[in-house]
Amino acid sequence: MTVLDIGAGNGRWTIPIAERAKFVTAIDPDGEMADVLRENTKDYQGKIQIIQSSWEEAQVETHDIAVCAARL
Repeated sequence: MTVLDIGAGNGRWTIPIAERAKFVTAIDPDGEMADVLRENTKDYQGKIQIIQSSWEEAQVETHDIAVCAARL
């Protein structure tokens, strides 16, 4: 399965999902957080695509599952 992780942050959910899914697309709008995410997921190259964008503007293909973590 492929998973779209919206609001991926530092990869708290991205990494465990990547261990089980075929592929993960992680979206986060914050540039600094996207850099942290890249560092935290470097062992998963080829399995995780990181997109720095708001979810509304992100251009992604259809995924099997979408998850979203939001700050309230």
